[in-house]
Amino acid sequence: MSKTPSTPQIEMHRDPLRAAMVEASMDILCIIDGDHIFREANPAYCDLLGLPRNEVIDSPVADIVGTDFYQQSIVPRLQQAQAKQECQYVAPRTFKGVDCQLEIRYKCLDIDSPFPKPLVLVVARDITHRLAEQARLAQRANTDELTGVMSRREFHDVTETAVAQCSDERFAHTLCFLDLDQFKIINDVCGHAAGDQVLRDIAQLIEERKRSSDVLARVGGDEFALLSYECSPKQALRVLNVIKLAIGDYRFHHAGRCFRLGISGGLTAIDATVTDGKEAMRRADAACQRAKAEGKHRFVVYDSMDCAAPETVADVLQDLDDSRLQLYFQRIERTTPHEAGSRSLEVLVRMLDSTGRPLPAADFIQEAERYGIIERIDRWVLDQVLDTFRRREFSDETDTVWINVSGTSINSVAFHDYVLEAIACNPLPRCRLGFEIPEQAFIDAVDTVEYFVTSMYNAGLLIAIDNFGSNLAALERIASLPIDCLKLHPDLTARVAGDHVLQDLVNACVRIADSIGMKTAAGHIEDERTAAWVRSSGVDFAQGYALGRPATLAELVKHEQPA
Repeated sequence: MSKTPSTPQIEMHRDPLRAAMVEASMDILCIIDGDHIFREANPAYCDLLGLPRNEVIDSPVADIVGTDFYQQSIVPRLQQAQAKQECQYVAPRTFKGVDCQLEIRYKCLDIDSPFPKPLVLVVARDITHRLAEQARLAQRANTDELTGVMSRREFHDVTETAVAQCSDERFAHTLCFLDLDQFKIINDVCGHAAGDQVLRDIAQLIEERKRSSDVLARVGGDEFALLSYECSPKQALRVLNVIKLAIGDYRFHHAGRCFRLGISGGLTAIDATVTDGKEAMRRADAACQRAKAEGKHRFVVYDSMDCAAPETVADVLQDLDDSRLQLYFQRIERTTPHEAGSRSLEVLVRMLDSTGRPLPAADFIQEAERYGIIERIDRWVLDQVLDTFRRREFSDETDTVWINVSGTSINSVAFHDYVLEAIACNPLPRCRLGFEIPEQAFIDAVDTVEYFVTSMYNAGLLIAIDNFGSNLAALERIASLPIDCLKLHPDLTARVAGDHVLQDLVNACVRIADSIGMKTAAGHIEDERTAAWVRSSGVDFAQGYALGRPATLAELVKHEQPA
């Protein structure tokens, strides 16, 4: 066994090890004594100074770095370190002809030394690349990588600051939530790369037309938000209408096809009534949903909704008991000439406000889903429809009455049981009642939806898929189930008469439906030109304001009676 060396021997061997370590260090190291004279410096520090080591060691600091720099930058920090206080900072330097950022630390050394005390170790590290990477990551976090506009997270912080400014009523800003119309068609037909290019184009288009002080952010897939400082909604609308016209004129060409877009937006004032950024975004989003429900490619100011959305949920909870929910019906016509006299009805739920004015579902259904009461509404609608059948109030000419069912209810086994029990207690001729199921449900919970569809079919109900074409990934599942009708997505049908690409897509959907033995329906038919095209396209059913507006059952019956 080798003999352990004595402590003096260990220290004697450690000195060259320390020296080798200091020499090889990439950090910049030097030691300054109590008289402010360099007593040690490693090669990295000498390179920084541009001097050989023998000219640095034992030289006054002021002689090496210059009197002004010595007095202004080094002396205060040496004094701070000698007082055993923490001293660390970042400073720009030029190292080997290259500008860099150095992280510099002064530390008092409590060691035995022949030099005047106290000794101070100065350690400097080049952190230029680290700071650049941090800046890059910060920029990446604050900027939407695809479009180059502000990110959702950063926009949230900016909005919170804007809300805080308005708390004392000296400021007022406007927030606008923007949602592209028809974008999903481009994504589905042309692919995501094409969709990404469209988003970049639209972001640039908005950037070029907004005010220089406005802040634009991408907050979702095809959703943008615009914050206009010290600007009323009325003033903001002037800018937004310019943006809307530009987007309406925008064309995206791909593989010989030309695609158009629209834009819907919701505005809200940011003033003392807004509690935080989330509340501002919720208001703007609610107004945007109203704009889309009213026909898209338009803007709605939240003030025009009487700021009623926050109270809506409480109203709905009460309305289920006091019958302020009301059923409306919209006609669904067959397009084939020999069956033109027969028709079906879609059930639409409305809520009466305090003045008796009916509010469309877009004003409260989303809130009902969020607060978990949508299944209660779906049950109420079913009960009302079955009661109407029982009272024989539906015309004999009515083929099928269609009820919209939420994804929440479809995923509820309790709702399945409730429907089957209600049908058993109120037997109907087969195919008089049908459910419209959102296509998205096939993506969110396939197994539950398949069970629901099969159970309802076995109970004698018809099934239609609503918004078909919004997600073609669901097609394989849909084709294998006993589904009667595919109701085309409104983005496909609302402007189909003047758009050859949309016409091709609708024709393709009709061919797909025919091949798997299903009917097709087109909604949102707003004018006679569109209605005429749909009738000639092979689509089986048509629905929309051009064919009949939603009305109560009593109003429908009165309208159909001969004069």
